[in-house]
Amino acid sequence: MNSPKTKILLWAPLGSGLHYWGPGISAYNLFQGLDKNTHEIHLAHGFPQQRQYPLFDSQNFIHHLIFKNKWSMSKYLFFSKKWLKKHAAEYDVLYSLSPHHIGIMPAFWFKKYGGKKSFIKMTALNDGFNDNSLASTLLGLPRQRKKAAVEIDGFVALSSEIVEELREADIPTEKIKRIPNGVNTERFAPVNKESRIFLEKELGLESGKFRLIFTGGLSHRKGPSVIVQSMIGLVQKFSSLEFLLIGPERDNGEEMSKIKSHIKENLLLQNHIKIVDHVHDIEKYYNVSDLFILPSLNEGMSNSLLEAMSSGLPVLATPVSGTRDVVLDGEMGFVLERDSKIFAEKIEFYLLNPDEAKKHGHNARKRIQEEFNSKKILEDHLNLFEI
Repeated sequence: MNSPKTKILLWAPLGSGLHYWGPGISAYNLFQGLDKNTHEIHLAHGFPQQRQYPLFDSQNFIHHLIFKNKWSMSKYLFFSKKWLKKHAAEYDVLYSLSPHHIGIMPAFWFKKYGGKKSFIKMTALNDGFNDNSLASTLLGLPRQRKKAAVEIDGFVALSSEIVEELREADIPTEKIKRIPNGVNTERFAPVNKESRIFLEKELGLESGKFRLIFTGGLSHRKGPSVIVQSMIGLVQKFSSLEFLLIGPERDNGEEMSKIKSHIKENLLLQNHIKIVDHVHDIEKYYNVSDLFILPSLNEGMSNSLLEAMSSGLPVLATPVSGTRDVVLDGEMGFVLERDSKIFAEKIEFYLLNPDEAKKHGHNARKRIQEEFNSKKILEDHLNLFEI
């Protein structure tokens, strides 16, 4: 007689799929490798634009969530508790993708109302589990989170830095499991020169360029305007330099305004920058690029960084959580302070030393294959979830 399937409830407040929310994208890609003969994956979310995906055995809309809107988050929590009271016992494992109150309390209620095990993916702490702001304290949220943490079975930390922060927050060591994000190394893989030329034609891009690439939300935190600023002097020296900027606007368009301002003040830039709002075949854009850049102020662990490295690109990135665990400085790229002049120096280094770019890209690919491939990361998750 066959054993019953393990039913996983993916608690993704902002949805899961191909839209731009890092934890949702990462989880969607991760569970693509799930054996549906032994497991089911069900989605619970608060994202009205959530698409229907064959991956999920069911998709359950809890309530429209507007992130960082206190009233909206309160309503979302009310309906979450109501839904879990009715349905928690139908599932074996809840995996929450948010370290915020909207992810922590549902993990607690899941256990309270009959679910077997609950886990939280900790992408950050200071604006989530460790949020001790005045407003949060007055509402008693830190106390609620501490109480909830006692019942939650485990905390998945993306980076060594988050592991330490969880320990400092008095989370028992035995409840902390360090599992990084993973990437499909078959989808994100280097291509040969002929394939690159073919893809450039398909994407309407000119061949013979040295192409920088950034992918992600256009926000001050991610810092793509720093890359644009670093190009100002370089485009006068290197006519082949081009920048692919891929991602939707964030922060009410403030970062995009900075980018447009740089271009307006330095008109030569406009012929060297291509901006694309959203794509579903992002791997093609990595395959026509030469250098990935991420000047972020903070990260949990960047999916884009992993994808680019898996595609065989060297990287320039800031020393933030996750990145320090992935990028070995000087071997597969450089870890730099967020300064446009420093970034410009390293971009020029790769322009003048193509063999180093190739070697660093090869090293990057090898590291991802060995330590961050999605098959290994999925296996680590399923071992953790084991009922």
